[in-house]
Amino acid sequence: MWKGGPKLADCVDGRFARSFVRLHQQGGKSMRMRGKFLIAALVCLMATGTLLAQTSRGSIVGTVVDEGNQPLPGVTVVLSSPAMQGTRSDVTDADGKYRFNLLPPGTYKAVFSLPGYQKVEQENIVVGVAQTITVNPTLHSAFKETVLVTSQAPVVDVTSTTVGANLSQQTIKDLPMGRTFSSLTFLAAGAVDGGLGGNPSIGGASSAENRYVVDDLDTTDPAYGTSGTGISINFVQEMQVQTGGYEPEYGGALGGIINMITKSGSNEFHGEVFGYYTDDSFAIEAKRPVNVGVSTNGYTYYDVGFDLGGKIIRDKLWYFVAYNPNYRKTDYQRDIFTPD
Repeated sequence: MWKGGPKLADCVDGRFARSFVRLHQQGGKSMRMRGKFLIAALVCLMATGTLLAQTSRGSIVGTVVDEGNQPLPGVTVVLSSPAMQGTRSDVTDADGKYRFNLLPPGTYKAVFSLPGYQKVEQENIVVGVAQTITVNPTLHSAFKETVLVTSQAPVVDVTSTTVGANLSQQTIKDLPMGRTFSSLTFLAAGAVDGGLGGNPSIGGASSAENRYVVDDLDTTDPAYGTSGTGISINFVQEMQVQTGGYEPEYGGALGGIINMITKSGSNEFHGEVFGYYTDDSFAIEAKRPVNVGVSTNGYTYYDVGFDLGGKIIRDKLWYFVAYNPNYRKTDYQRDIFTPD
């Protein structure tokens, strides 16, 4: 009885059998190669979608002029910041214009230099989430080596029609708010409680019609349209709530855009340890109705954590780690009605 496929010894021509085996092996290898290529293509497509969404980055633009308010071409502009690895440079064009795009939010220093003119150093240029800041310096003839401008540059984005609020890390620390970043959205005008787990209703839209972006990644829950993450405010560096007039790259939102970036490493070591505690003794004791079934009899809540950041290679490789476990214990009471 014949069982299984043909064996090498059963073939009339052994060379044919060996060729068949080689072809089968080559076919298997080509299938594996096609599978690896398909996986690599899918990864590239997913990465491309992420790279196109650089919505939290800001820009610094401007025009450099001389004492007669005439544009100066060829001015070297060097930009530095604790929020950015290394420095970036640009040269003004024939109209004296320069531009720095895709800047991480933070405080910047710009140095403008041109042979025959005083060097100008502009400090305290604050770039927020998705903001474009305009800095127009004036260079004077070289009677002195350097002009240092220490006043803060204007933080109003005159190039944008967006309506909303930018919340800096200092604002987040100073204001008494909830422990999740979604609670910060109510600081923007037009944002009210939407009734879906603390998600806001913005501009009259439902709380399922917003878009949530964290570190340039869309974290909106695809099923319900609500926030898909509950990041602690201790890990938030800056947050922007756009309630109207936002750009077309924010598709799929009828309400507002909640755009947030988390903390990161830097050339300097930094970190914090935090802890929060609350229980039912901090709240007023409400009267409990009789015969209502299950009711809360008390609760205890702990929220502790830490974060650390620093450098591995200066201006090239940074690290940031954070941990925030929380614990909640709730005591329930069941009231059972027993007739007399």
